Amino acid sequence: MKVLLTMLTAIIIVGGIGGISAETPRMEYTLEFQEAQSRLQLEKESISVATDKPDYQGVQTIEVSGHSTITPIILMVTAPNGNLITVAQVETDLEGNYSTGIITGGALYSNAGSYKITSTSQGFETSTTFGYGTLEYIEEPQPQASLADITYEIFGGEVDSISNDPEALSITLDLINADGGEIVLTLPRDVIDSSIDGVDEVFFVLVDGYETEYTEVATDLDRTITIPFVAEASSIEIIGTYVIPEFGTIAMMILAVAIISMVVVTKKARLVAI
Repeated sequence: MKVLLTMLTAIIIVGGIGGISAETPRMEYTLEFQEAQSRLQLEKESISVATDKPDYQGVQTIEVSGHSTITPIILMVTAPNGNLITVAQVETDLEGNYSTGIITGGALYSNAGSYKITSTSQGFETSTTFGYGTLEYIEEPQPQASLADITYEIFGGEVDSISNDPEALSITLDLINADGGEIVLTLPRDVIDSSIDGVDEVFFVLVDGYETEYTEVATDLDRTITIPFVAEASSIEIIGTYVIPEFGTIAMMILAVAIISMVVVTKKARLVAI
């Protein structure tokens, strides 16, 4: 009887130990599986944010865009001093993309520096930065009008040269090989014009000194005139109420500086010679 009880006790002990040793690996496997699932979930639930430009100035629209697997998205803009200046809620489309516009300028953007945009949803968060008020704008010089801006198409001859006479308020075209024909000239208004109190007036057109009629098509920027000429014609003069000076404004300034510099150098040279 004692032998039987001893055997039963041994079986129970062994079975219990076996059961414990069998369950332990299963529990470890379950924990690893859960951790892996959590990592996969975190990878799936991602969020991003970006701006269309790195820097902005004045009143502009910042195009904010990104992608998120969760929605809705809360966007927050923080100024360089740490103040929260904008909060907006956006939804994603079916593919998880989102975009919205944020207008800069005004009192909220009174601090120049780096601004931060934070995109957050359900505990997930990411951010990016953009500069505001840090750009230095250099105004590009406007192109100066010149005789080169005049375009033409001639039939029955050739244009040898084009010159202007600021005192006579005219431009002159020298012709060669004229067999008789016509020339179609497009005259920019900032090169030559004819108007009184903002109202267009006719040009006075001379072909070899004789007044000649012409046809015209006018726009706000230029006037296109068609002038006939006879065989052996040598010049066409167009007289208006305004003509571009012989030198543009910038060219005149450069010329004046050059002349002044020459005078100063000359004076210094004379002083040295004395």
